[in-house]
Amino acid sequence: MKRKKLLILLALEALICAALAAAQINGGHWLSTFLAFPFAPLGRLLRFLSLSGRLGDILAWLVCIGLSLLPLGLLWRLRGDRLWVDALLAPGSILLFLALYLAVNPALASRWLGPVGAMMGVELMGGAVYSVLFTWALLRLVTRMEAAEVWALGRWLLLSLGVVFILAAFGSGLAELMDQINAVRSGNTAPGQPLGLTTAVLCLGYGTELLSWLLDLWVLFAALTLLDEVQRDKTGEAAVSAASELYRRGRLSLSVSLTAALVFDLLQLLLSRWLLRVHTTLRLPVFSVAFLLLMLILSRLLRENKTLRDDNDLFI
Repeated sequence: MKRKKLLILLALEALICAALAAAQINGGHWLSTFLAFPFAPLGRLLRFLSLSGRLGDILAWLVCIGLSLLPLGLLWRLRGDRLWVDALLAPGSILLFLALYLAVNPALASRWLGPVGAMMGVELMGGAVYSVLFTWALLRLVTRMEAAEVWALGRWLLLSLGVVFILAAFGSGLAELMDQINAVRSGNTAPGQPLGLTTAVLCLGYGTELLSWLLDLWVLFAALTLLDEVQRDKTGEAAVSAASELYRRGRLSLSVSLTAALVFDLLQLLLSRWLLRVHTTLRLPVFSVAFLLLMLILSRLLRENKTLRDDNDLFI
């Protein structure tokens, strides 16, 4: 996948995640909103069509059935390369139909799923659909791992990490910030107590995490370039140059991430007297640090491999 297309897809993911996280402002929860998407809005549209008349009702049924057949269509398309895990697409198709039907008729939620379903029936059905489809995709990847090229697997792994980085930065991270701001507002019982400083520090804490995830993406693009160059020529100058660039980005990103987290912790300590809410744990970007250290080790190994090969050539 070309870098420009990848950037566009990641930007779209960031916008969707930010929109879902914004549900926190109205007291929702980003994960529930995610699980209900796109079933809830699509269900309202189909219900509107169904109630508009006989033609609209027929059209709503056709759309519902057509969307539900998509997993079965994928199963048929994979007939020449079908694996045992592809059987999961059949229950996925059934669950997709039930989720859409429940979204159109939310009154059935309590009858199908009990008291919990009355509160979050669409979210439960949407979660079941996503669970089946994600399990199918991951098991299919694992099943084909031995036959696939290592470079393709590495590229898909890095792309998946990019999706995770965006989800953490603009999904769970932003939603957590909304939760914290709402908690400060609802828990502020002292009249006249200013919220601005606490809100600003909370936003700054989120900013340090966002910076760390974005730096991870910056390093990830260098790793993708390195994979491309190594696939062409494992010990060529271009691959060595890409490894050096990956090492440079990884070292810089690790330094900036750790320094930003340290500065925030110290600033929070200095301002704690005037804050209504503080983080009681060390804000260390563990996942980000692990990823950056792995990239540093990878780039170092490739560079040392090139040096060792050059020494052997001179010896010969």
